[in-house]
Amino acid sequence: MALPVLPVEIHFMTLDNLLYTQQPISHQNLCAARNYALSCKRHNSIITGYFRAQRRWRYFYNMLNQFPLWDSPATARRRARMPSGAPGGGPEPDVLTGIICNHCVPCYHLLRDHIVFPVDRFNDFGYSFLGLALTVGCHEIARDIALHIDWPHHITEKANVKNVASESIITLAARTGDERIFQPLFERIPARWRHTVLFNHIRQHERAQLCRTSTPDLANQLFQNGCNIAEGLDNTTLNTSWHYGVRNPCGPLFMSWLADKYAVHLGPDRLNGNYETALMECVRSGTRMGPDVVRWLTNIRVNVQYALQDGTTAAHLAAKLQTDESIEMLEILLPHADPNSGGQQPAGTILHALVDGVQSVEVQLSTNTTLGRAKRREMRRQCYYRVEKKYLDIEKHKIDRTLTNAANLTAVEYASNLRLRHLANYINRTPYNLRSRPLW
Repeated sequence: MALPVLPVEIHFMTLDNLLYTQQPISHQNLCAARNYALSCKRHNSIITGYFRAQRRWRYFYNMLNQFPLWDSPATARRRARMPSGAPGGGPEPDVLTGIICNHCVPCYHLLRDHIVFPVDRFNDFGYSFLGLALTVGCHEIARDIALHIDWPHHITEKANVKNVASESIITLAARTGDERIFQPLFERIPARWRHTVLFNHIRQHERAQLCRTSTPDLANQLFQNGCNIAEGLDNTTLNTSWHYGVRNPCGPLFMSWLADKYAVHLGPDRLNGNYETALMECVRSGTRMGPDVVRWLTNIRVNVQYALQDGTTAAHLAAKLQTDESIEMLEILLPHADPNSGGQQPAGTILHALVDGVQSVEVQLSTNTTLGRAKRREMRRQCYYRVEKKYLDIEKHKIDRTLTNAANLTAVEYASNLRLRHLANYINRTPYNLRSRPLW
């Protein structure tokens, strides 16, 4: 509820009390002042007027003298304190460090828009503010700070100059896989240094991560400077550039670039740590561009019939997935897949996967007690709409409904055991109208 309309001076006095009670100013005080201002009517004009007042402007302009901030890596390395532990674990050396460690984006915008705070400095624990944001995973603030870094040595410096084991800023930026963080930093590296910087700081792990959001233009620039992100390999998950590329927002446009530049031993059918191909990763991701990427992958003849140890194929994943995109993905995969694969295996056939998809929705509805009656009905209607569309596609490919899973249950028996009788009746006799049954 908004506070009653009071004279602006009263609001200014309250903000003064919140901000001046602790010197130097902390993130906690700044956050309290921001929350108070948001509770007032005309809060935008109050905030703007407060920070533009001459006396207060001088105070915030001199805020830099309140905190030990260092303007270069050499000075920070010589004069900053050793960090006592992980970021955010102890007292904050300055207000921006507190904001970043608490992932408080609104307070950062307040600091950026109304208080002239140097985001390209180093704090008293040896962290650059960009390096700190990347270290704690505050990517939204990191994207903005990346636009304000002009000094090339800052980009190749360690995130924490006091910690010998700390990674460089450009390495951490690449590891996020976020083009909006990496590209501004890359463009600030002088052209004559780029090949050396990329060679020293961007390894196979980072190359794979960069395939998440890189545009073909950025990928080409990196390739021309000796960094081929198509040859990436995540050393933790064993995901290749293909596994990350299938999620790229550019879709087939980026995949076409990837197909021209990849190494033979890191091809599209290479398995990751979960023994899944890039096609299976694409289906599982359920992204908006998923159907286009699946179609593109089938056109270059990837192995659609590859199955996991339990018999799960990419078509099984598409049948089980409960998204609108999964309908089109299954339609694309079925002509290239074996619709009767998975018999006598834990995963069962594609029909068993279809039952698993409905069961996952029922489990979600039974565990989520916050959903109302209308929402539950709508979720079930959407689920059975997808099931009906998928079943009609599966039926065109002469599915054998008598095949069993590892428990010797057909899809009909499997659905009955899960108390999905209406689904069992639908699979058992096609004319049965699935959506005419009560869905509550």
